[in-house]
Amino acid sequence: MSIEYHMWRAAQIRQAADELAAAQATGRPTPLPDHLRPRAVELATFYRELPQLVADGDDGRFVVLRGDAIESVWDTARDANQHGHDRFDDGEFLTARVDLRWCEGLERYFIRAVPESA
Repeated sequence: MSIEYHMWRAAQIRQAADELAAAQATGRPTPLPDHLRPRAVELATFYRELPQLVADGDDGRFVVLRGDAIESVWDTARDANQHGHDRFDDGEFLTARVDLRWCEGLERYFIRAVPESA
């Protein structure tokens, strides 16, 4: 890969870190990018349920989400996608790999305000 790519990627990482720091400082989440907004409810559900999915032993498996519900968990992405398409003719669902690293990536969009001490 070229040096330009690495410089571009480093700038993206710095910007993401700055956005996360700002979100943490204000207690307000960063708005979702336009391309993620159609799946905002599913992403919020995934972020909320991810720690429990890992605790239940589903790490590395694939989850199918629709709205605020987990529809099913599968061993492969292919099976999860097939189930989603079979179950939802309109294609309105999300599949994602169960991996705690997603928490870091999604945190800036769904951060919860830390209550101030009394």
